[in-house]
Amino acid sequence: SFNRLVTQSFPYLKPALCLKVFVGVILFSNLHAQTTLVPKDIEPLRIGDTIPEVLWNMKFTANSHGDSKTFQLKDYQGKLLLLDFWATWCASCINGFPKMEELQKAYVNELKIILVNAQQSNDSYARVQKVLEHYRSTYGYEIGLDYLLADSILQQYFPHKILPHLIWIDKDR
Repeated sequence: SFNRLVTQSFPYLKPALCLKVFVGVILFSNLHAQTTLVPKDIEPLRIGDTIPEVLWNMKFTANSHGDSKTFQLKDYQGKLLLLDFWATWCASCINGFPKMEELQKAYVNELKIILVNAQQSNDSYARVQKVLEHYRSTYGYEIGLDYLLADSILQQYFPHKILPHLIWIDKDR
């Protein structure tokens, strides 16, 4: 059981329930990773860097119109990629979705926009659904863009502290 694992792994702690939960979150935080291959040492990219092969070929699972969709960045080779980092608590992020969707529709052959909800935002699937349902019922807006939830990879390649955070990947990667 989890209690035994924590007690065996950290015998000197005599952990209380809250400490066990905290350690559990730390130990098992990557169980829901959206990729099949996770590099051990990710070096953050800087402006002008080329997307590394491992990231270019990595498989991601996005929410797409209520369904699950697996893709690789290389699937959009030849297009301008826009990664839009967001969180449910970032009103300006969500308020920007309709404009992003307009851009996606206007430049469907030249542009691919992917919304990225990073693990550091602490959003859950239930929280995202609640916020998107609020926007649907209040404003009549239903998200049509693909989005990643609880991303733990792209946030390491493209670290940021402020949202929204946009990453442009040109046709040459």
